[in-house]
Amino acid sequence: MYDYNDKFMISTEQVNILDLVSVSVVIVDQGGIPVHINQSAAKLFMISSIDKMPQEVISQFKILLKPDNLKKVDSLNLKIKQEPLGERIIQAIHSEINESYHLITLIDISREVKLIHDNVFNRKELKAKNILNNRKEQENKDLKHRLAEIFDQVPNEIIIIKNDFRISDGSSKITKRAEGDNFNFCYEYLGYNTPCPKCPLKNETNDKESSQLGHEINGKFFLETISPFSSSGEILLTFKDTTRQINIIEEIREQKETIQTQKELMTDLVDLMALMQKKVKKEEITDKFLENIQLKTNSNAVALMILGHKEHDFWIHAGKNFPDNLLDQFVENYKSLPIREQNIKNFPFHILEQDLKSFHKIIVSDTRGKNLGYLVLDTIMTDVKKQIISLFTDPLTAYLTNQLLLKKLEIIAHTDGLTGLYNRYYFQQEFNKTNDRFEKYGTHYSLLVADANGLKPVNDNYGHEAGDLFLIEIAECLKAVSRKTDVVARMGGDEFSVLMPDSDQNGGEYLIERIREYCEGRVIKISDHDSVPLSMSLGIASTDNCSADLIIKTADDAMYADKEKYYQTHKKQR
Repeated sequence: MYDYNDKFMISTEQVNILDLVSVSVVIVDQGGIPVHINQSAAKLFMISSIDKMPQEVISQFKILLKPDNLKKVDSLNLKIKQEPLGERIIQAIHSEINESYHLITLIDISREVKLIHDNVFNRKELKAKNILNNRKEQENKDLKHRLAEIFDQVPNEIIIIKNDFRISDGSSKITKRAEGDNFNFCYEYLGYNTPCPKCPLKNETNDKESSQLGHEINGKFFLETISPFSSSGEILLTFKDTTRQINIIEEIREQKETIQTQKELMTDLVDLMALMQKKVKKEEITDKFLENIQLKTNSNAVALMILGHKEHDFWIHAGKNFPDNLLDQFVENYKSLPIREQNIKNFPFHILEQDLKSFHKIIVSDTRGKNLGYLVLDTIMTDVKKQIISLFTDPLTAYLTNQLLLKKLEIIAHTDGLTGLYNRYYFQQEFNKTNDRFEKYGTHYSLLVADANGLKPVNDNYGHEAGDLFLIEIAECLKAVSRKTDVVARMGGDEFSVLMPDSDQNGGEYLIERIREYCEGRVIKISDHDSVPLSMSLGIASTDNCSADLIIKTADDAMYADKEKYYQTHKKQR
């Protein structure tokens, strides 16, 4: 037992008082070795005697009492691990008793430190959520804007109504007129004060099939198509101005064509337009169109060649009375061209001209004037025939424009909701087409596989909203460095792929160089104070360097090899 008067220059009663107070204190010598602890300190460290004091605590006392440290600080936070409490933070506050002994007051600040840490983490997480919410709001605005653009690109005027005939939305031309003329109901657009006399919507029925009505407004003729639009009961109305078609028919009548011819022409035109309103394949529409054109223009042969959204994709190629395989030769010749040369200007018409007596080609454009393809005829052309062709190509143009817009909507359905890249389903379709083209024409292609590095720590430390932001930046990188003809897709999780048509191994390796140059030194800002480096593991394979059957495995193996190089300098996450 120590002689307190000699050792500490304080009385035994004072030491006893220290044992009674609730504050935890430890008396240590000049070297940081504890010589006395009170009961509160013993409970704090969960020990029964001073010789049980944890060595890690004694080491921290020694550090605190170093002369250089005492000049700078008078307290130190100790980290100790105790079962079952886990890690605890103890603040040690120093005060000098005399030249030989020091009094260290101990305060358990674990709860306060945890609250501060939780508050900082919550602020970071809230910041990341705000960033993602702002991005989502912008995406919703962009989507609404894109739908509005699609409405305005459709050649027909569009109105969306509720069950009570009230207008809820429509193309910009309609909505501006509604504001200017102050009307709220669809029948007011047609000049009525009450619902149209023959409107099928007045009859309560479960029939969800489309229906049509004809209207004459101020000397103009309109064909109204009524279609169910959504599960909420909204109805889609489209109004097509058919005045020009009817006027052309009247002009043909003035040219003393027989009544029977006029009747047949009108009937065939109405039948074609009615067929376009039904859910039938486009082949049936084009077959009916070509049948009418051939008959009405007395052509020996007719054909229709239309490109899709991608210029290397023949959407429609159909003909009537052409020599065997001639149209197939036309398409094969076009597809054998390098992808960069595949456009409407390079159609190989010389293949058709050599077998046709009177060759004529007529441009088929969409409603905005963009060339979609050609109508080819073997006939002696006259002004009357040109009018008849125009009469039938007008509804065909509207039909093709609508179908291409629907294909655009399908593309939206084929995109990944988070990154805006194509999804796995669409990528697989394009991969199969590209592989078929390689097997048929020998056109090489490359496949790049990419895997994000460091996504798991971002999710663990900052939350999944921050992880989503990380994936979006990866997608932006791949889109920025890829070619227009490449198919960039998110395959799932943190896995991405880039399909490169008309590319060899050198082209694929060049893409990898561009990706690495893009990522070098670039960081993703998670919050105002935190950022992570942009990094991917990459693998490339090309059909000029491996067989098509092994191209996916080869690209995957190259990516995993690159991933192992990454793990040599980074901790592997599980």
